[in-house]
Parts: sequence; structure tokens; C-alpha cells
Amino acid sequence: MNYGRTGCVSSVELLLRDPMTFAPRKILATASLSALVLLASCSKFFVDENQPPGGTTCSSDCIYIGNYNTTSADADVAAFAAVDPLTVVMSTNVLLGDNPTSMALGTNGYLYTSSSDDGGTTGTPVSNIYAVPVESGGSLGTTVTALSESITFYADSIAIDPSGDFLAIAGTYPTADCTTGYSAALAVYNIGTGGVLGTATYAPTADTNSCIVADSIQSNAIAFTPDGTKMYIAYGSYGIIGYTFDSTSGVPAQATVLAGSNVSSFNDLVVDSKSAYLFATQSGTGGGLYQFAIGSDASLTQVGNEATTSADLYPVVVDASNTYVYAAQQNTGAIYGYTFGAAGLTAIAGSPFSPSASSNGTYGMVTDSGAKYVITTSASGPNLQEYTIGTGGALTAASTGTTGSTSTYHPVVIAITR
Repeated sequence: MNYGRTGCVSSVELLLRDPMTFAPRKILATASLSALVLLASCSKFFVDENQPPGGTTCSSDCIYIGNYNTTSADADVAAFAAVDPLTVVMSTNVLLGDNPTSMALGTNGYLYTSSSDDGGTTGTPVSNIYAVPVESGGSLGTTVTALSESITFYADSIAIDPSGDFLAIAGTYPTADCTTGYSAALAVYNIGTGGVLGTATYAPTADTNSCIVADSIQSNAIAFTPDGTKMYIAYGSYGIIGYTFDSTSGVPAQATVLAGSNVSSFNDLVVDSKSAYLFATQSGTGGGLYQFAIGSDASLTQVGNEATTSADLYPVVVDASNTYVYAAQQNTGAIYGYTFGAAGLTAIAGSPFSPSASSNGTYGMVTDSGAKYVITTSASGPNLQEYTIGTGGALTAASTGTTGSTSTYHPVVIAITR
């Protein structure tokens, strides 16, 4: 669910469907703030019963996975090193207290996660942002509440701008003006010291005048251009909203809307390292991978034809060499690979590439800093699948890993240091 990417870190944040059934969801259950406070009063590391065996350290290409748990207070973050084979980082399963909906790595040494619930009997959305310090060797420290106020909309996706100074939160909320679904919401905050967020540069629950039909909401993503001048948000069937972004003030200005369709959903976004192209996955009728040229006013112009006829594409990434783009199929975990340029997308020989074992619920994908690996997360089958990037961008399924093996506990969001 990007989900936002910067020149220093990469993240994927996707899951606006119930992680158990993959039916359209409005929210994941969360624990109370008091539960988090209780956890924070414990030892430096919160290691739980889901901790995988083994252990190593990492200084770069550290992979962090936010795990869903039916008991939301037991939701946690696990860490792996991006090596072949994938290796568990020692003592890093850190309890969050809430089920994560999104994840982003800051340049300040903190891992940020978002969570949401429906407000119980009040029906008012309540969302929280947490920060976990990334310590030496890739281990994680004590979780802190990054935002003192609860956000009154569903925080479905977060991203950090390339300067590392601002955190954007995108989601939806019910309004009287949108009786058929939910209005789009956006907030931007300064990132302060100790991982804590400061004042809002863009007011929470700012209405972007978009009405999204509830049954069509499938996923949501934020992508900044690496030059820090533009920001894009995917809102499922509504489409993609483009903003110009002031990296000094942290204030976005809505510029464009690429309209969607009520029979399809834009799911994930990524921008190439030159800030020239935006790539978007779409599921449903007309689903596939799209390449858009980015205009100076944040406008989007489709380049070439839609790639693949898959109606089930979700996460998308561009490799570190800025040569290949990969999009994963949610149902099977297969990855479609392409080269890209001014003429559009060209399929890599052998694409699509299959995982080493059957899997489904593939919503997360990242690449490493050396353009050697692609790593995906899935709800079933191997929770983690690593691919090696070979000649011409061809992928070979390599090692697998797991952060849980039951239907009640599995990864839903992923991020990687660069």
C-alpha cells in the first residue's frame, strides 16, 4: 500500500481489505492506547512468542514487517536482513499494541506505523501514529506514541517526504456531503525530535472534495517524487490525486485528479528515481500496470499501453538501478517485470515470475539498495519470498522466510532501509 518512497528509504503500505478474507474492509481492530502505555513501561525490547529463531544484524537493507494479529494487542514488527538466504535480525519482534495499516522509515532513525479503528459505538474513526527507534544492528527499541492527538479519519497510508522533515497521512472519513461512501482525507505533520510529530502543516481531515464509494475501496497509497516537489495518492476506484508539494513548508496543493472507474481500483504507486514517471497498479476491469509521465504541474499523461491483462495487481516497485519495474499479483504472488522508458513498458523475458511455493494475499513488495533482490510478503504460503534479480531483470525465486504460520498472524505491511 508506498504506498511512499524517498531516496533514502522505501516502504510499501497496502491493506484496505480485511486481512483474513480480503473482502473490502473499513477497518482493522486495534487495542486501546492504555495497552500501548503498559507495553512501553516494560523492558527495552518487547520480544513475543512469535519471534522467529536465529538472528543476525544489518546496517542497510534491513526489512521490517508489520504483522497483523487477531488479538490486536499482540500485533508486532519483525526484522530480516536482505541477504540470500533471508536472515532474521536478532531480538526485533516488537509489540505495537495495534494492528498496523501502513509503515514508513524516516531518515531520523525511526520506523513509523499507523493504525485505525472505527471508534466503537460512536462510529467516529480513530487513528494513531507510532514510532519505533531503529537501533544499531537493525534492532528495534521502545515504541512511542508519535502523535499526541488521535486522528479522526481512517489512516490507511503514511509516507515521509524526501527531505525527511514531514510525514503525510492519507485515508478516508465519513461526511454528510458524501452519503454513498467516504470522503478523501489528508494530513501532513512536521517530524520533531525523538520521533514525535509536531504541528500539522496541512490540517487533518482536509476534504479533497472526493467521494469514494465504500464498496470500491480496496487499497490506498502515497508516493512522493524523489525531487520532493510532488505527491500522489491512490484512492482505489476514485482515482489518483496529484499535488504539488512545498518541501520547505510541508504544504501540499491539490493540482490534478486522474479519474478512476467504479469497476476497477488503483492500488499502489511508485515514482522512478528521476521523478520522470509514475507507475500505478490497477485491479478489476482494465486492471494492469500503467506508466504515466509526470508534468511540471503534477499532471499525469499515460505513456504507451497498459501492461498485462491481470485484474489482480497490487504492489509495485522500481529497482535501485532505475531500470526495471515490478508489479505483483495479489492472488498468486507472481511478479510481472518490465523495462521502461519514453516508449512505455516492455516485458522482461520470462515474465511473470512465480514464487517458490503457492501463496496468496500478496500486498507488500520492496527492493534492496544494490538492485539484487525483490522481496514480497503474503498472508499465506511463504510469508516472505525473496527473488534475485538476474540478467535483463529476470527474477529467480530464492529464499523464503516466515513471521507467522497461522491464519491469525501474518504480515500486512513492509518497509526496507536503503
